Amino acid sequence: MHYARHYSWLIVALFLFAIIFLLADTPEYIEGDDAVSISYHLFGHDADFQPPYTPRQGMMDVVFGFLPAEEALLRSMAVFVSNIAAVTLFILILALVFEWLPDITSQQKLIATVIVLFASPEFFYLGLLYNPTLIAMSLILAAHLLIRHTVSRYARAAFPTTGMLAGLAVSLILFGLGVSFRWNVIVYGVVIVADVFSGNPFRGRGILFTLRQRIVFVTVWGGLALAASLAMIYASGYTLHTIIDELKLIGVVARQTGSAQQTIPTINIRTGLTLMSLITPAAFVLSVVGFVRLVRQRDAALLLVVLVSGLGVLPIVPSGVPKFLITSIPALILLVVEGWVAIWNLSSRQQLQSFVKATLVATLIVPWFVGIHILRPGTAWGPGFELRSYDRPEDSASTQIALAFDSGAAYPTPEGLRPIFGHAYTLLAGDWRAMYHQLAAENRQLVDVALEQNIPILVTQFPPSYVVNELVARGFSTQAKSKQTSRATPFIRERLFSNAAGQTVTVLYIEIQDSEVMIDFTEVTALSAMWDTVLINGYPRTIRHLAQIAPTAHEKVGPLSAILDLQQFTADFVVMLETSERASSN
Repeated sequence: MHYARHYSWLIVALFLFAIIFLLADTPEYIEGDDAVSISYHLFGHDADFQPPYTPRQGMMDVVFGFLPAEEALLRSMAVFVSNIAAVTLFILILALVFEWLPDITSQQKLIATVIVLFASPEFFYLGLLYNPTLIAMSLILAAHLLIRHTVSRYARAAFPTTGMLAGLAVSLILFGLGVSFRWNVIVYGVVIVADVFSGNPFRGRGILFTLRQRIVFVTVWGGLALAASLAMIYASGYTLHTIIDELKLIGVVARQTGSAQQTIPTINIRTGLTLMSLITPAAFVLSVVGFVRLVRQRDAALLLVVLVSGLGVLPIVPSGVPKFLITSIPALILLVVEGWVAIWNLSSRQQLQSFVKATLVATLIVPWFVGIHILRPGTAWGPGFELRSYDRPEDSASTQIALAFDSGAAYPTPEGLRPIFGHAYTLLAGDWRAMYHQLAAENRQLVDVALEQNIPILVTQFPPSYVVNELVARGFSTQAKSKQTSRATPFIRERLFSNAAGQTVTVLYIEIQDSEVMIDFTEVTALSAMWDTVLINGYPRTIRHLAQIAPTAHEKVGPLSAILDLQQFTADFVVMLETSERASSN
């Protein structure tokens, strides 16, 4: 009975994740990176023929290399592994937080578990897509917890001891292995060092390493952790040269949500919307309350952990991507739980305490059951969790916003779509699953139409792997490398796929984003020298712009795709350019 009460929080966490995954999970590609990763496995791990998504998750590629190169199996396993990793990560984060707050009661742990999941539904969303970062961070947190237990257990003994060395050796293996699954989690090593140096593992035990012992420990462990990380990265097939090249991408990642042409307010809005399911209003308020409580208690040890966690991800905060900020999430949840404990222990008049708790509950629940519908000019996403077709009527001139008992407007993030609140409908009522079934069905329809009409597929959004993987799943193969250029223009890639029955499909690829649309559409017109029509698929704004340029040159296939008459499109495009030039000269 004691153990059941003590671990009731864990049972509740498992139950809530099981419900969400049962109702929302779908083995479809979610945001493109997963499709690219599967392509790498389907083509035999030949980086020259089909590059991996990124070296930064090299060990995940090694693990998946043991599976048969079957598209459906790999796609399903990718999501299943992420399901398990999301649950594991959440449990390990709470286990660490409860160690940081040793005075928290079993009842408070139970309630805190529910509050954290309601306040940060991002934990659910992260597990619904292929996400090796979750595995990486789970291994890192396991190393952290092991270190805490090891130094705490052997702190009374002579320094060092055999038991301590064994525990630290295992922690180094776990840490290095975690880094090899996603390199950016190495930043969390500084959090571990700060935690041990501050004396947090000895909290409430009346024991403490001397200052000299702590300095020696964190210095030696930190150096060995770096060495273990490099060794595991080498074991996953990459060298120091690759590591240096990847470090050069940090600046690009830091600017992922914006560009030099965008204003600071615009970047801030995009960052906030991208993080809205991680830091909901309730999570924000609770974390502020928790931080204030730590400051008032002068808890320097925990404040150091929070500070180091924040500084570690500060350069990439503008990206707003949870998997890039994941090393700061344990500290965020620490503040959320600490804020909840502060409200729980509120020593005010009963009436005021009840009002504060009721307000908190409302702040937690409302974003789950009330979504924000947004109909904004120029966007295909909305007003709810839906995609509007590229051939929709002209939008109204003003943005329309409304509250609804429904999923909020779909907002595209680098980790898939997120609703602007209304999470219950997205996760529990089937909106998430329906959206990605629709997108997957359109990708499969592209292949059907291409085979029926014997026309090439031109993919103008990242990645072409959606189509490539579907072809491989149907028994097609190719001798062309992923970077092979088209016979029509060197700015477009071209791959010819064929099957045993003699059917062929040509896949063309050029990413066309709205900021470059005029230049890249010129490359599309070059295809008219070889083909009369293509089946084009792309970003919502790109396809809509294309239809506006040549209203009679397209035949709708799906919300993001159309059969394009290249000859008519080229003629209309030339007329448009000439008209624009005359207007500019006047």
